[in-house]
Amino acid sequence: MRRIVLLMMISLFLAQSAPVSTQPFGPPQPPILNGCSENALFAILNSDRGRYCLDTMLPRQANIASDYSVFCSAGRWGCCIKSVGLGGCKVEGVIPTYRRPKPPAMRD
Repeated sequence: MRRIVLLMMISLFLAQSAPVSTQPFGPPQPPILNGCSENALFAILNSDRGRYCLDTMLPRQANIASDYSVFCSAGRWGCCIKSVGLGGCKVEGVIPTYRRPKPPAMRD
C-alpha cells in the first residue's frame, strides 16, 4: 500500500514539474501557401492591401483560374504572378504582426 501511495505522489510531483510553454499560441506554424502560414494569410487578407488583392486579382470561385497568388518571404508578402513568384508582384507589403504587451514588472 505504501508503494502505491509513494508512486502516486512521485507521479504527481513529476506531472507538476513539467515545463510550461511561454508562447501563447504554440510553436510557429508551417507554411500552407507559398511560404505563408495560416496566421499570416489571415493577417494579410484582413489588411487594406490584402483586401484589394483579394477583390481584384484572386478569384472567389473555385472553378475560375487566376494568374495571381499570395507569396510570403522573410516577413514580406506580395500578390504576385504565379509563374514568376515574388519577382512579379502587383501588390506588396509587410506581413502585419501583433506583439503582445509585456506585463509590468512585479515588485516584492
